Amino acid sequence: MVQTHTNEWYMVHLIGRPVQDKFCNLGRETAIQRCYWTDDLWLRVKGGPAPSERVQDPDIVPQPFAPTPETDDFDQPVLAVDWSTLRIPAEPSWVTLTERPGYLRLKGMESMSSTHRQNMVARRQQSFYCESETCLEFEPEHFRFVWRSPDILNRCFLFFQRKFPKFSTSGQG
Repeated sequence: MVQTHTNEWYMVHLIGRPVQDKFCNLGRETAIQRCYWTDDLWLRVKGGPAPSERVQDPDIVPQPFAPTPETDDFDQPVLAVDWSTLRIPAEPSWVTLTERPGYLRLKGMESMSSTHRQNMVARRQQSFYCESETCLEFEPEHFRFVWRSPDILNRCFLFFQRKFPKFSTSGQG
């Protein structure tokens, strides 16, 4: 609950907006609803219990954030706050921007199907429709992976294609 200095009340909560009643590709989103107090001191959501798509702004001066850059050249020594990791914090033992400036270097951990220690760095999708692009260099050091490099990359591609049906590659680069 938030009470503004102009005595307006708002409630924040998590929502998911499924695409075609199936997947919430934007993940958990934070929503805000305007509220009011009844005469007998019960809190009510303005417009009823269902989340509103549009909510009246509070009567305060806006304090906008700077826009997030669309690209990252990985030219800083630490990851920008827009990047997230899966289940474990980013630490130099598996992710670095300084070993090869201008590149994000990930060091392998467990398999893609593991639910424990995976090394993934990603940005949250912020629109229902988006395109993303990356370049990949893969230099395995262990003998079990050297002769299987194309096979491993193909498995990664198939894994992502099954999870995200519109995932594809241009085959360039």
